[in-house]
Amino acid sequence: MKYINLNYSKIAVSNVGQGMLGIGDPSEYDAPRVNKRIETLEYGLSLGINLIDTGEDYELGNCEKVLAEVVKNKRDKIVISTKFKPENNCNEHIRKSLEGSLKRINTDYIDIYQNQWPNPKVDIRETVETLIDLQQEGKIRAIGIGNLSGKHLQSLVDSDLIKYVDTFQGEYDVFNQQMETNLFGSLNDHNIKLISYGIRGSHLLSGRQKLTVSNLMEKYNCDFRGLKLAFSNRKSISLFSSMNHDHIRTNCGSVDIDLNAEDVEILSSILKKEVVFVDTNRISIGKVDDADKTHKIYMTLDDAKKNELNIFPSATEIADEILAGDFMRPVELKQLGNDKFVLVRGRMRYWGWLIAYGINEKIPSIVI
Repeated sequence: MKYINLNYSKIAVSNVGQGMLGIGDPSEYDAPRVNKRIETLEYGLSLGINLIDTGEDYELGNCEKVLAEVVKNKRDKIVISTKFKPENNCNEHIRKSLEGSLKRINTDYIDIYQNQWPNPKVDIRETVETLIDLQQEGKIRAIGIGNLSGKHLQSLVDSDLIKYVDTFQGEYDVFNQQMETNLFGSLNDHNIKLISYGIRGSHLLSGRQKLTVSNLMEKYNCDFRGLKLAFSNRKSISLFSSMNHDHIRTNCGSVDIDLNAEDVEILSSILKKEVVFVDTNRISIGKVDDADKTHKIYMTLDDAKKNELNIFPSATEIADEILAGDFMRPVELKQLGNDKFVLVRGRMRYWGWLIAYGINEKIPSIVI
């Protein structure tokens, strides 16, 4: 395993980390699945992975509770990264969220603590200032930020708070390379390490792409999973969520795949998904969000406006951000044929866009 030293806290983090989604809602407790998750997390640890990533709302807190079983008797061997929900981004709520996570994980400190998404009602500087205080109190070791825009990062740069930040968590892989053009410069300038996630696989490859990828897999003696992670590992600490030993070994082995510059360019050019603008009248709504099937979602614009599930930020608040010029990132669609699409990620951003612009303005999208 290879390890990356964080700049401010000096924590050594494995080049790949394990995510915890997939355990399920605690109201539908599935003991075999939970036990399998524990066993595979421990298998990853045995191969040298030390980073485990979760969040206070991952499957309604169930992930953090299960993590307590994994870290028991080996807490100092594991780097725990967890997050607080955007509605909890203010000083008082961050502290309450942290206490909840500490209790569920049964630990007295968190290694990397971060916001999950920005909050349009809370200045990101307040969030980071609170994390600095918690770090000085010894309750967290490193400060992370997640899914912020360039505007948010610039605010931290201008206030000189950026120097306390160790990690940035966001979506980056060979299919979605947007961060290379709009965020990598700032992250590199301030020695902030990217913790990346992606959910796409070989089913997205066309015939021509499969041939090129197949040649590279043969050249580097790996499968597509390893090749894809090797691309991300160059510039990030890559997260995966797997409950299969073969896959976990492949994921760990990806840190030893040294793609040369020419092959990186080949992968980048043939697999990168460009942002396109899609007529919202051609988009239908999937019944689940591909990012996390336990998250609450709305199926209609009226329901999103009412926000009876109290999702935060609400679609109306996101619309205000969009109109202020901060859309964050495109929604993700799957093509159904005949120029029809289904929305699979970015539900609230989609509803926010409709509130902001109506149905006549094409929405920035990535078709996966």
